[in-house]
Amino acid sequence: MSSKDWTFRPAGPDDIMEVIKWWIGSFRKSKWAGCIPNNKFPEVQGEIIKQLITRGSKCLLAVNPDSPSQKLGFVVTEKTWSGEPVVHFLFVKDIYRQKGVAKSLLAEAKVPADGSAFYTHKTAYSKHFNGKFVPEIARRKAA
Repeated sequence: MSSKDWTFRPAGPDDIMEVIKWWIGSFRKSKWAGCIPNNKFPEVQGEIIKQLITRGSKCLLAVNPDSPSQKLGFVVTEKTWSGEPVVHFLFVKDIYRQKGVAKSLLAEAKVPADGSAFYTHKTAYSKHFNGKFVPEIARRKAA
């Protein structure tokens, strides 16, 4: 699979609930997800995600070019007040991992690969992202 096997499009209102579901399901498994009780995790993390989207974060999807409703993964990004890039979450479905989807999502979202970007949600896969872990950016009213 190469980058010609997928294309990109911004997430629309109909995509957001699916993105939230994937994000919660993936991040819930992270040992860095904190001590939110399991029975409250969807509610609490869902509210965090909704607030990030509402305050202006962008969600970019990688999709099958022949069937744009088939999603391979997504990245949620925004800029700080001073223009620095922030990656809130990067997700690729298991079947599409190790094929370049994540790197191409980051490139398409214009996230620099030089380590200057911040990220706010740490997972086991974060080690593949060259950035600075700054979770408090997600807790602010604005980045």
